[in-house]
Amino acid sequence: MAAAPKRPFRWHIGVFLAPAVLVYTAIMILPLAGTLQLSLFRNIDQSQV
Repeated sequence: MAAAPKRPFRWHIGVFLAPAVLVYTAIMILPLAGTLQLSLFRNIDQSQV
């Protein structure tokens, strides 16, 4: 029984997916982190909760 031929690694998927992940991170995750940071402070005297 012959061994199945090995499929080549599909590196082009990562090349196209990496910019999308970076844009998603910049648009969604970074503002969320800023919002969470702001939620830990009080508005009146800027003291940490």
